[in-house]
This record gives sequence, C-alpha cells and structure tokens, in this order.
Amino acid sequence: DEQVFPIFVKDRHFVPDTGGAGRYRGGGGMQVEFGPDGCDLEVGYVSDGTLYPARGARGGGRGGRAVQYIRHANGETETLEPCAQVPVRAGETIVSLSCGGGGFGSPLERPLAEVASDVREKWISGEAAAAVYGVVLGANGEADIAASEKQRRELASGAN
Repeated sequence: DEQVFPIFVKDRHFVPDTGGAGRYRGGGGMQVEFGPDGCDLEVGYVSDGTLYPARGARGGGRGGRAVQYIRHANGETETLEPCAQVPVRAGETIVSLSCGGGGFGSPLERPLAEVASDVREKWISGEAAAAVYGVVLGANGEADIAASEKQRRELASGAN
C-alpha cells in the first residue's frame, strides 16, 4: 500500500502475552502503527476480536483482545470503534493491535523448555511464565526444574 497510497509504517511488532496460554500457545497479536505521509487521509477498517477475543480450548486461555486507536500529533490517544472510517491528519497515526489466538490445553502442561524459549523469543513475559505457566526461570534464562515443579503444584492446587 505504501507504493500506491501516501502512508508510512512507523512500527510493526508482535506483542508479548497476547497469545492464549496453553499446552499449545495461541499466536500472538501484532501491533502496527501507520499514518499519512505529509497529507490527510481517510482510513477505513474492520477489526475482528475487539469485542470477543479468541477463546481457548480444553483449558487453554483466551487470546488478547484487539484494540485500535488514533495517536494525535500532540501525543494524546483516542480509542476507536471496532469498525469505522476515520480521518487521519498529517502528524497523526493509527495504532492497531490484532487479537491473539486462543491456547489449547492447560498451560501447566507446556514443556518447561518451550516456555523458557517463549520468554527468550518474547512471545510471553517472564511474569506470565511464572504466574500462568508455572515456570520459574533461572538467571541463565533456563527453567529451574525443581522450582517450576513446585510452582506448578501450587498453581494447580489454587494456593498461589
């Protein structure tokens, strides 16, 4: 689109902790920020997953909710509707976060090494690794097996 329309993409990245937790983690949501390149534009869009994010299956968690907003030239933001046609002025950008996919199976069944890898690759945060997946990471970024087994027992019993 950048070759046909006068727009620029300011940022594009996956957002940690937006894929539903599970034995099989749901795909993460992506954030994109774009705007007009020195002119005014009207942007039309439809956003799925804003009202109803993807549900997990067989104990998996929900995916992250979609959201979209406009960032005005002064830095203030304004949340936008799930479906709209919006004027975007020079100096403004649209920020869109797509919904994440739902997880499958209990996050407490995800192998420790896969959770540690997810943290290194920034699919999930270290906080989610411990609080949701029950995986305690050591200083080297690898799963601490004994501490993780204890954490998972506590999460499974509801003690945490």
